[in-house]
Amino acid sequence: MLEKAIDQINIWFKGWSSYFKMTQYLSQLAGIEVHIRRRLIARFVKHQKR
Repeated sequence: MLEKAIDQINIWFKGWSSYFKMTQYLSQLAGIEVHIRRRLIARFVKHQKR
């Protein structure tokens, strides 16, 4: 389940990173990456407690 979520996020993130590379909003992309990383860590920890 966690692997599937990561695969889906990777596909989504690759698309957005390609889009943002063409603009001046690289800091927003970094913010999105931090948010995704925090959510994945929280999901992983929750999954490990089960």
